[in-house]
Amino acid sequence: MSKGSLNTDNMEKYFFRASAEDFKKIPGAPIAYWASQGILTAFEKFTQIREAGEPKSGLSTTDNNRFLRFWYEVDFERLCWEHVLEYRLKTWT
Repeated sequence: MSKGSLNTDNMEKYFFRASAEDFKKIPGAPIAYWASQGILTAFEKFTQIREAGEPKSGLSTTDNNRFLRFWYEVDFERLCWEHVLEYRLKTWT
């Protein structure tokens, strides 16, 4: 390859082209180069969540420091696995 020339035969391996118009399909127009055609179509076709209803808080402990533990804080001797075993037996039979 001579100096000043560019081999564009394999450029598609290294670069991804995206249309600026596609970014406008997503609210707020983020640069979402990873968005597939299916995702872009979903933003065009379906109702936005904020238009469907007001988001609310779902299940929460309301006191994470009191109710949540890291794995290393749990005493494995005190764990009860009976419900897990029952579920597995029901799904496997």
